[in-house]
Amino acid sequence: MTDIEARRTSFRRGRPGLISPQLLVAAFALELACGSRAPAVTPAATPPVILAGPTAISVAECQAATFTVTAAGSLPLNYRWMRNGIGIIGATQAAFTVPAALLADAGAAYAVMVTNSAGSVTSSGAVLTVTDPSPPVSGPVIVVHERADSVATNGEDIVWSAPGYVHATSARCPGIIRSIYEQVHVLPSSLLLIGSQCFWFDGNAGSAGVLAAPLAGGAATSLAHSSFEIGAMTSIAGELIWTDQYGHSIQKVPLTGGPVITWPVAQQGAMGGPGAIASDDQYIYWSDPGPDGQQMSLDRMPRGGGATTTIASGQGGISHIVTDGQDVFWLSVTGASPDLTTTLRKVGRSGGAVRQLDSKATSDSGSLVLDASWIYWTTSLVTTPDQTYGSGSLRRILKDGSAPVEVLAGNLPYVFDVSIDSTFVYWTELDPPFNSGRGRIRRMKKP
Repeated sequence: MTDIEARRTSFRRGRPGLISPQLLVAAFALELACGSRAPAVTPAATPPVILAGPTAISVAECQAATFTVTAAGSLPLNYRWMRNGIGIIGATQAAFTVPAALLADAGAAYAVMVTNSAGSVTSSGAVLTVTDPSPPVSGPVIVVHERADSVATNGEDIVWSAPGYVHATSARCPGIIRSIYEQVHVLPSSLLLIGSQCFWFDGNAGSAGVLAAPLAGGAATSLAHSSFEIGAMTSIAGELIWTDQYGHSIQKVPLTGGPVITWPVAQQGAMGGPGAIASDDQYIYWSDPGPDGQQMSLDRMPRGGGATTTIASGQGGISHIVTDGQDVFWLSVTGASPDLTTTLRKVGRSGGAVRQLDSKATSDSGSLVLDASWIYWTTSLVTTPDQTYGSGSLRRILKDGSAPVEVLAGNLPYVFDVSIDSTFVYWTELDPPFNSGRGRIRRMKKP
């Protein structure tokens, strides 16, 4: 018997140690399929632990403050920062920065929660200390270097508009610009800040209307539509009130939106309808162009609608109206451009004698605003033949006219709008030359 034959015989008889190659291959394949080999050992996840930070920080107001944390544990680690126990939206990194600390932030505690698949850990709160910097410069100083046709402030925010956008920055720490509204070919104007909302008129042809958006940022809401052009807009007691120049009407809508109420105004000529507007607790005041469009009158009607009364006539062109609830103040423009004269005038809200408070040679109408005692108003005067620069001024006078006019700032570029808060006066001006499309907002501390 050959050796091969002996092995075959032994296999058939079941002798141990002799396995066919085919069975070896089949057994190895079965082992792979069933995973009978010892599995790799996966270590258990380690809960997060904070190794360092965050620590207390002290900065001067308007400076940035950055809190950091160093943590260990199984990856990935997730971070959630909190201010005084309340989560901060979007603060999900190992560091969190307060871009411009305010005095109101002083004493706030910033903590962070670190989590992974095995658990979580929360740091102790790191206290932010904010110190008051040196007193603000009396000015005037540039606070925003961006074109601004109109400006408004509430003491916390500065908001401005120009073709294509409505932008804002902090009044305490100007410099970081945020967008309130941006659209191609829009012409926002007549800015109003009320509570946490910004309101304006969009003068773009075909989509004219009144819009609102949160000052903190968010989608804009349309409150009213108009096929015509709004001359100016004001607000009182939860309502927006405006002049519809070519619709020859006064209109209003609640701040929260709703039906628009329209009061038609008799058309006295072919030169357009009501323009400037103001309101107090009893009356709405507006400028009426008159039959020739040159000699405007100051008219009024009850806030709830009713008969129109003229309280001042023959006022030239009326560009702006404001009221303190006792008297009505306006700018009267006379002459032919660019050689104009702008006169500041007042009358009691019930009518009577018109009083002149100030007058200045100008090349365009100015803007005015009131506080408890003073009227602040701006002038513009082109000084070169090619109209590439202007010599404007910021002026103020007591509302009762009992003291001479004060020129707070002179030799200004072309000035557009003015606004005030309890501390500062703000105004907008163009960078020369006029066709550059550039501008800026300046402010100065009230005397």
